[in-house]
Amino acid sequence: MSICRDASVEYDSESGCYRLLSLRMEFMLCPGQRSVTGVTPEAGALYERLALYFDHSALWYLAESRGAGRSGRLIKPSSLKGGHHFFTRGTHVLPLDDLAGMYGSDPEGFLSRGNSLGGVSREIGDAAVELMPLPLVPVVIALWLSDHEFPARADLFFDSSAEYQAPLDALWAASMLAVRAMM
Repeated sequence: MSICRDASVEYDSESGCYRLLSLRMEFMLCPGQRSVTGVTPEAGALYERLALYFDHSALWYLAESRGAGRSGRLIKPSSLKGGHHFFTRGTHVLPLDDLAGMYGSDPEGFLSRGNSLGGVSREIGDAAVELMPLPLVPVVIALWLSDHEFPARADLFFDSSAEYQAPLDALWAASMLAVRAMM
């Protein structure tokens, strides 16, 4: 089945549902039943809190993913085609300032939260974590700690292959899912 191959998901023919891993948790997307559920209580709680972002990103991802491999080159969302206008204005601005304020003097807490979501530490900034809100869409969140000169700052990066996995608005929703899950 091309969706399974291209999106790196499993299909359960008995239930008619796709099994998708997001942030280390398993979710069932059931198109015929028009439902999404978290398989564990933890996944259910995350879904309940962030359903808007999960639904938008996961459903578009299933429909559009092309199974492209990672390039290994990190880019800011504004570097995606159309991303500058989409990610830097109005209601689409990611709440990275809030995240930086939360962890600006707590890199251990930042990394611990990322680890609890299946994240892997990366060597960027003072602390960074790579999260997988969608199976083939890594999101790297980098934290720069506050000091006597500068306030804390957080930045978000995609692998440059992201634009082959989902449309821009679904990538935004995946970013929001990752950032909000860290909070």
